[in-house]
Amino acid sequence: MDRNYNSNLKKNKPKQKNPARIFLKIFMALIVFGIIFYQFNNPQSLMNQPQANTQNTGTAQAFATVAFCNWLNVRSSPSSVNNNNIIEEIRQNTRVEIIERTGNGWVRIRYNNTKTGYVHSDFLSY
Repeated sequence: MDRNYNSNLKKNKPKQKNPARIFLKIFMALIVFGIIFYQFNNPQSLMNQPQANTQNTGTAQAFATVAFCNWLNVRSSPSSVNNNNIIEEIRQNTRVEIIERTGNGWVRIRYNNTKTGYVHSDFLSY
């Protein structure tokens, strides 16, 4: 009878929580929270506020760099409804000058020192 009593005690014994597993779960939760917090508070949210660079002429000019894609379509008008308005493609890391902000995230840029067109600001890094 002692054997049955001991085996029943083992079966009904509550599980002890492993401190390492608890630590790991808390650590993973903090990492996930940190990633989510970073995504919502990313400095890229300041994309609509370009840095002003002053050149020798004394006029403030805003510059940006093509980012977040390998090629960016430059358009003749601030719209991506059709592909008929694509003028040219510019490569990632190309530096462009911001000439004008039109609205809905579109900006008019100057690239290659002479050419102008429209791109969406989501693809620029300031």
